[in-house]
Amino acid sequence: MKPRSILRIALAILLLFPASITAFAQAMKGEIMSVEAAASSLIVTAKNGSAPRTYIVKLGAEVTLNGEHAKLADLAAGMAVQVTSSEPGFANRLVATGAVAAAGAGNDLKSKLIGTTWVWFENDKMYEHMTFAEGGVAWWSRRQDGDFKWNVMPDGKRVEGLKVSDGHKFIMTFDATLTKGRISEGHPPGRETHLVVPRKPAVLTPVEQALVGTKWVWREDASKLETITFTEPGKAKPTMEGIGGFLWEPTRDGKGITGVDLQTRYRFSATFDATFTKGKILSMHGAQETHKIK
Repeated sequence: MKPRSILRIALAILLLFPASITAFAQAMKGEIMSVEAAASSLIVTAKNGSAPRTYIVKLGAEVTLNGEHAKLADLAAGMAVQVTSSEPGFANRLVATGAVAAAGAGNDLKSKLIGTTWVWFENDKMYEHMTFAEGGVAWWSRRQDGDFKWNVMPDGKRVEGLKVSDGHKFIMTFDATLTKGRISEGHPPGRETHLVVPRKPAVLTPVEQALVGTKWVWREDASKLETITFTEPGKAKPTMEGIGGFLWEPTRDGKGITGVDLQTRYRFSATFDATFTKGKILSMHGAQETHKIK
C-alpha cells in the first residue's frame, strides 16, 4: 500500500474517532421509578413508554435537584429527570426536578393503607389482590409470590414492595381519594387497581355480618379440638399452635372467605351453607367439615 493511501486511512480514522465517542453519549428524559442510594443506582421510566432503564450513578457524577447541587439520596420516585450517560447503564449527570417531601411524609399514607386490600385482576377463575398489613408486610394473593416487604416512598405518594427471596418488586400509586390506583411490576404503565376492603368498613358484607363474633370448630379428633373465632372484619383468632392470627376476606361470590397468617404464610379458604352454621375448610391439611359452635 502506498504511503499516501495509508495517510488517507489514518486521517479518516482520526476524523471518525471523536464521532464514535460522541455516539456513546446519550440523554434520556423520564420519571424516576425508584432510587437505591446505597447501591448508587436508580430506575427511570422513559416518557415514550419504553421499558424502564436501570442506571449505576458513577462516582463524582453531577446531580442537581431543582437547579441546586444535590445527592442521589435527595432524589425520589415521581421526580422528572434527565440522565446523561457516556456508556450504557452508567449515569454521568442527573438533572432532576420535583417536589421535595417534608420530614415524615408518607406516615399518613402508611397508616391509611394498613388493613386495606386492593384488587387489579379478576375473572371467574382468578381474583388477584394484595393486603397491606402491620410491620411493613404485604400479602400477595398469588401463592408463588407470597409476602412482600413494603414501605412508602420518599415522595409520600407511592408504595414500593420487595420480595426479598427473589427480588420481585412492585410499585403502587394512588388517587387523592385512596380508592383507586395503579400497580406496576417494572413494566409501566401497569394495571389499574381499586380498593375492595377498606381499613374500617362502614357497612359489613353479608358474609362479615354472619361471621364476625362467631366461633367455629377448625379441626377436631380424639385428642384435640381446634377452633377459629372471627373477632372482627378481616381478622380471626385460631387456637392452632404457632399461628398468631389470620387476615381474612369474603370471596367475590359471597359464599366463602380466604385467609392467611402472614408470619407463617399458612393459608386457607372456606365455604359455608346458606344458614352459615356449617361449612368446609380447605387448607394444607386437606378439606375438612366445620360447624359453628358459638
